[in-house]
Amino acid sequence: MGGAPDGGLDPSSRFRVFFYLGRFRSDKRFKVAVSVSWPPKSFHERPFFKRHPLLRKMLLPLGLALMFTRRLLDVIRAPFYDVVFIQRPLLPGQLYPILELAICRLNRHVVFDFDDAIFVSHHENSPERSSLLYRLLEDRDNVARILRRSAHVVAGNDFLADFARRHNPNVSVVPTAIDTDHYLPAAKGGKSGDNLVVGWIGTSGNLAYVEQLAPVFRALQQRIPFELRIVCNPVEREPDLPGVNYRWCDWQVGREREDLAAFDIGIMPLPDDVWERGKCGFKLLQYMACGIPAVASPVGVNRDIIEPGENGYLADSAEDWERTLESLLADPGLREKFARKGRETVLSGYTLDIIYPRLAGTLLAAAGSDVGEGA
Repeated sequence: MGGAPDGGLDPSSRFRVFFYLGRFRSDKRFKVAVSVSWPPKSFHERPFFKRHPLLRKMLLPLGLALMFTRRLLDVIRAPFYDVVFIQRPLLPGQLYPILELAICRLNRHVVFDFDDAIFVSHHENSPERSSLLYRLLEDRDNVARILRRSAHVVAGNDFLADFARRHNPNVSVVPTAIDTDHYLPAAKGGKSGDNLVVGWIGTSGNLAYVEQLAPVFRALQQRIPFELRIVCNPVEREPDLPGVNYRWCDWQVGREREDLAAFDIGIMPLPDDVWERGKCGFKLLQYMACGIPAVASPVGVNRDIIEPGENGYLADSAEDWERTLESLLADPGLREKFARKGRETVLSGYTLDIIYPRLAGTLLAAAGSDVGEGA
């Protein structure tokens, strides 16, 4: 897996691997070793390299080479484990999966996990693709190759699982669990007036989803004073939100709960495209676990998580977004209801106690283990 939980470089690793480590290490059926590599963006997104584009471009091949060298050690160690769990491709983007295929050849008990539609081309203008080395090694069929060679596949939702089953019959759906002891509701009271905050938390690559709602925010702020708050990693440009009253907060892992606690309403806008249908709704679950009433686009698993009018709203058109946000901004009682019902939704289906046994069972099955149940 890539990144580290304290750096926030890879949310998938943070929430689909690191979150489970404590439970795995207390489970007598498992002994766990974790191998992490730093993706190239941990270097080329540093301010110094952003100020020197030429150096930034030169660093990309070096970053890929360092990652590849680091992962060769994992290939060598692969035969000595009962199960190898690979969380997403080991190199960034869509590169030929030579490392994953080598691991699958050396260990017949590989479980591949993915929680995005990484089988489609995304972010065509990403810095990685500016590298000649990257373009020479690019392989648009990389995920399918890994799926075919894995012993078992873990998908974050049914949409991803449907794709995986075209290449491998052994597929389990394991949603991303959320730490309901960490993400807790904040006391809101009957807050109203111009202190209300409509919030979005996410990565800069998805900022365009929020920018597309600028006309909705402008129209609403003419009638109801509220602040749009964006919690995101730093970007090199101003958000495209002309005429919108907004506040930008740089995302920091140590401040995440504090930033979420300031939200009175959480939003998750998405276009209905293949990449977005592969999303696992974690942002939505964060809001709901924190007792934040949510409005989301009816895309992918959002339709499964939200029951419109009961634990949140689904908004398709600009008119839907304006109507649902205005309804929540004007009605403290409705916000309170959605906050309570949303938290109940998470507690009933997405906690560690519910999801961990599914993941553990998948790993034991992949190992061919006959160890009994229990931690």
